[in-house]
Amino acid sequence: MLEFTATCDIHNPQIRAEYESKIVYDYPLSKFRADGYSKEIKTLRSDVTIMERAIQAIMLSQYRLKVFQDKRLSVKPVVLFKAAKIADSNEFMEAFIDTISNLTGNELRRISELTDNETLGEAYAYFEKNGISFDQLAQELREDFSTEHCISANDDKEAAAKQIALNSLEDASNPYRAVFEVKKLDEGWDVLNLFDIVRLYETRQSGGKKISSATISEAQLIGRGARYCPFQIDNEQEKYKRKYDTDREAWR
Repeated sequence: MLEFTATCDIHNPQIRAEYESKIVYDYPLSKFRADGYSKEIKTLRSDVTIMERAIQAIMLSQYRLKVFQDKRLSVKPVVLFKAAKIADSNEFMEAFIDTISNLTGNELRRISELTDNETLGEAYAYFEKNGISFDQLAQELREDFSTEHCISANDDKEAAAKQIALNSLEDASNPYRAVFEVKKLDEGWDVLNLFDIVRLYETRQSGGKKISSATISEAQLIGRGARYCPFQIDNEQEKYKRKYDTDREAWR
């Protein structure tokens, strides 16, 4: 009889005493990441408003989409917007859809100048190199992140009705690029083309020495986003392992 688990709290003395003599193989997330079986997680910090942060994220998502398209790969990057409360999530989703419907090239240009970040800089350099103006980019974002391409997972009835859509985001026929949620998707949600998670609140809950449930929830969700999206550019590559860690220019 074998047990497989990704959440064994081996640092807990009681759990360790129970499991230590029975562990056949211990393969922690840190080793899993180091061996290239997950996405590489990067945290981007910016001193901008939440809406400006969201727009930076969808520009980055569109950059990812175009890189995949350049390599003739049918991968649709998805962005997750995580709020602390359902009311906040619903309010932000409404504001986001309204903002994107009126998005202009001048607004994108202004936002592109707010943050000096290497990853965002790569995206902006790609757009410029490929002759994609901010006006063109704004038009694409107005279409790709319109209300028809946004989905909420907050309401129980709504989540049940949209469960198929939320669990088939990788399908070519699935229209959604943006997901809005609080905690409905922290567990049991496997979406390989989730590349960007935008936190819509500024602080984490703290419980002194004890890790808060909110912090655990964030860690679980990041784990969902870290799941690798398999692809090959050529037959020499390993499909299910991360690529280009040591040669970031090779994919260009």
